[in-house]
Amino acid sequence: DAPRPGDALALDLVWRALAPPSEDYFVFIHMMDAAGEIVSQVDWIPVEGVRPTPGWRMEEVLIDSHRLPLPIDLPAGEYQLWVGLYEPESGQRLPVAGREDGRRLLFTITLP
Repeated sequence: DAPRPGDALALDLVWRALAPPSEDYFVFIHMMDAAGEIVSQVDWIPVEGVRPTPGWRMEEVLIDSHRLPLPIDLPAGEYQLWVGLYEPESGQRLPVAGREDGRRLLFTITLP
C-alpha cells in the first residue's frame, strides 16, 4: 500500500564498508518536497544505535532499518528521499561519488 500522511515509511539501508571507518558517522534521511524543503528527516547512529561506524569491519554488510514519519499535514505530491552519512560534531558529510553535496537519492515517491 502507498504510504499516506501520518504513516511512517519503512526503510532498509544496506551498508558495506570498503575499509574500516576511522570516524564516527551518523546516517541521515531527508524527505524533500518539490521546492527542495525538508518535510521529514531522521538522523541516527547506524543499526538502531548499536553499530557505530568505527566498529564496522572491511566488507561487512549491515542492514540498517528505520521508519521515517510522514507529517499528518503533508500535502499530496512528489517527494524525494535522500541519504548520507555525516560527522556529528562538525556536520561535515562523507563524500558521495559523483555528487558535491554528500548525499545520494534513494527514490522519489508520490503521495496521494
